[in-house]
Parts: sequence; C-alpha cells; structure tokens
Amino acid sequence: MDLPTAAMRGQPHRMPRTFAALLLLAISFTLPAWPLRAATAPEIWLAPHAGHPTAPGAADYATLFYASNSAWVAVAGKLQVYSVNVTHLRFAPDAELLRMASDLQSRHIALSISFNSIAREPGDSCGDGEGYETAAATQAFVTRLLRLKIRPASVNMDGPLWYGHYNPKYCRFPVPALIQRVATSLAIWTNGFPGLTYGETEGWVQIQDNPGWQHDYAQFRDGIAAATGVRVSFVHTDTNIHGHPNWPALLVTAQAFVHQMGMKYGMIYDGYGTEQSSVLWIADAKTLIATMESQMRVIPDMAVVASFDPYPTDILPPTSPATLSSLLYYYLTLPH
Repeated sequence: MDLPTAAMRGQPHRMPRTFAALLLLAISFTLPAWPLRAATAPEIWLAPHAGHPTAPGAADYATLFYASNSAWVAVAGKLQVYSVNVTHLRFAPDAELLRMASDLQSRHIALSISFNSIAREPGDSCGDGEGYETAAATQAFVTRLLRLKIRPASVNMDGPLWYGHYNPKYCRFPVPALIQRVATSLAIWTNGFPGLTYGETEGWVQIQDNPGWQHDYAQFRDGIAAATGVRVSFVHTDTNIHGHPNWPALLVTAQAFVHQMGMKYGMIYDGYGTEQSSVLWIADAKTLIATMESQMRVIPDMAVVASFDPYPTDILPPTSPATLSSLLYYYLTLPH
C-alpha cells in the first residue's frame, strides 16, 4: 500500500487564521534566509487515486496510458515517477497493468509501487489494517508482476515505524521485532527484483510526538540494512496530519533529519481529506504547498502530487481547475 490515507490523517481541525499566521511568522524568524532545497529541482511524482471495488477512485483513471489521450500525453511529459499502491495490483486486470507498464516505459517514467511491509503471521491478534500484509499476499503481488514482466523501479513501504511501533491502534512491536517482520516482506521483493530502490512513507508529524524518535528511526533504518542488505534511500511524508498545531515546523525538522540520515525527502501534496468538492480539495492542497514552500521555505527532493480521497473526481485534463493534474501544473509554475 498505500500512501497515508485520509484515515491516517484523521479529521483535521483548522487552526484559527490569526493563530496560524502568528505561528508561521514566529517560526520564520528562526529559519535561514534561503530555502531548504535540494541541489536540483524536485523530482515530480504523480499518484492518482486508482481505487478498488469498495472504494472507487478517480472517474477517468481507466483513460490513462493511452497515446490517443492527448491530455494524458501532456501530463506524462511532466513526470519522472508514477506511483500506484499495491492494492490496485489485487484488482486491476492484466490488460490494464500491461498497458500502464508499457506506456510508462515508452515515456521513460519510473514506476513506483507502495506496499504494506509489516508481515502478519498466523495467530496475530493485532495489525489487521494499514501497513500490514501476510507474506503469502506479498508473494502473490510479486509473482503477478513477474508473470507480467512488469518491473518497478522502486517500492515504497507504507508507514512501517508509525503503524508497527508507535500507533496505539496497532501492534506496537519493539523495534527489533518490527525489523524482523519488515525483513520478511523485503526478502520477497528483493528475491523477485534484485536491485530495487527502496523508500518509505511515514507520518513524521505523529512520530515526532514520541520521545527518542530519532534513535528509534535510526535503529529501524540501520537494522533493516543489517538484516536484509536493503538501504532505504528516500522518505515521503504527508503535510497537515491530524491538524497538529505546529506541523509546518515539525516537517522542517523532519527534512533536516532525513537529509542528515543521507536520504532524499519527499513531500506528499494533497488535500485534508474532508473537502466536499474537487475545487475545495485543490484549494486546500495549494494552501499546503504555499505553507511549506513559500512560508517555511522547504523545497522537497521529491514532490508527490497525490490523492487518496474521493476528490478530485478526475485526473485530467490539466486545463480544468478541479483536476489532480491541474494541481501538478500549478506546482510546476512555482519557483524551485
């Protein structure tokens, strides 16, 4: 899976405008006068809501990956990476997956797959939710990709430290036990696809509420490398998770920590998940982008334009103000 969902973000409360403005102003005085940016422009990722039988995705998802779709061709020309969650592999027909892989390959767009990396074992009484998957199911996903001769460029773990160690609704494994569970899943991917690039998506705002989070993350990341030989090379994070009152400052800290660990930092740009229209969703996403990049002056290494929500209802065309691709085009107009 899945990148962080609306459920993970919860039902965010909005800060009063005056308080938010004062908070951002106060934080800005502690920041350097230059952007915290990568050496190059951000790598552009697109992660539309593919959907599945119980949670339909974008209405026009099935129209992607056709050369005859001029709107898709235009959008694809802006991308470096296309991301899809592993749940889509469970339901999408072979023909759709083959068309996706062929089209992306012809346009030199890398394919990234996000997945649930914490292995559930027989008899487990916890972990029946996001972040968790049985080894048999993970093997089935990899076997299907191998059968179709579809090779991803990277795979992205869905919140292993948050869902596996910190989140009180789940198992709360000690870090060494969590490493063993994740190593089981990673071994399946590395056996099927040697040389993959590995990353993860974490809820950095929630993680930083826990004392010792830097030590915990370093232990987890280094333990994975020791157990599997896999080095996590990038980390993605959502923006306003759970309406935390000082989330912008926490994400500045997260970026500095991720870079200190020698990894690339990706920001997921989406809405709050509570909007009642595509237009409102796009407006909120733009506000979150402005908060991070204009006010906090943080430029990510990877900009992930994504939706995990019912809105926007459409991906294309980019000329419409209410589509996911219009948010991507807006982002590309900003100075980086």
